[in-house]
Amino acid sequence: RDYSMLGPMFHHLHIKAVRLMTNNPRKVAALEEQGIEVVERIALHTDRNPHNEKYLTTKAGKLGHLFEGNPL
Repeated sequence: RDYSMLGPMFHHLHIKAVRLMTNNPRKVAALEEQGIEVVERIALHTDRNPHNEKYLTTKAGKLGHLFEGNPL
């Protein structure tokens, strides 16, 4: 994904810092690279079940997603 538009957009809106709801550390890094301070990362929680177990395991293993309170 391309987050390059966020820096100019947030600058225009005078937004310098955010609380970000995500499990994706790459999203945090992308915002910080645009000069946006991430003051807090709020984890998104989901229950594991037979239908999403493989998907969540892949997101954690290959993409580094963080699943707090519900470890793999």
